[in-house]
Amino acid sequence: MEDSVFASLPTVNGVSIEISENFHKELRVTLRDKELYNAVEAERTKAVERIEGITEKVFKEKMPEKAEVIFVEEENTIHAKEGSEKVYPLKLK
Repeated sequence: MEDSVFASLPTVNGVSIEISENFHKELRVTLRDKELYNAVEAERTKAVERIEGITEKVFKEKMPEKAEVIFVEEENTIHAKEGSEKVYPLKLK
């Protein structure tokens, strides 16, 4: 899934994908990309739609019950400043 995200969103510098212990219940995709983080809302929405498509292909047999994309400005670390994340729910079929 990470390779597909990098191919679809070339400005992204880091991707973290977390799936809850109770497999397929919750999915969290964190994108470390200063450009998207600071972009207009429409650009982040387009990125979320691309992630939705990728998620639907990867999990076509069993979709997560809850999924979200988190944008963080910090590109070189997995830790973001607390409260600075921009979180978007994924609308999966």
